[in-house]
Amino acid sequence: MTEAIEGWKRIEAEPKPAKRRALCMGHLWAMARHEQGEVLQGLVYSDTGLLQDLQKSRLTRDGMKLDKYVYLFKLHLSFSAEEYSTDDEFRSDAPRGIFLEQYKERMQWIKTTAQRYHQLMSGSKSERMFAELRKLAAWDG
Repeated sequence: MTEAIEGWKRIEAEPKPAKRRALCMGHLWAMARHEQGEVLQGLVYSDTGLLQDLQKSRLTRDGMKLDKYVYLFKLHLSFSAEEYSTDDEFRSDAPRGIFLEQYKERMQWIKTTAQRYHQLMSGSKSERMFAELRKLAAWDG
């Protein structure tokens, strides 16, 4: 978390907008590594119930002789305040065949997603992205 906090301080101190945007991507990646590796890996992805459910879904898929890349449920990250975005531009679908509980596989997906998020935030879609963040910030709870 120290890396992310220090990264934020560098962003605040940087006067050039282009350099600030580049620093924001580094900060986003530092936050993602902390969240996934230090928080979720131990809290969520070590939960035996979740691990069993993930394994059961793979066994069910394999038992049905489905393509190894078929999902029994949709895995995605949404760039909107909606639970599920039907707009492909504002959604990142999990790579086919991902083992979600494996940190390195999950982080490859998250890195691609972070790059896409950064492009949306710093490009022509920034107004919509900020509107989505305002919706999230207004949620109670």
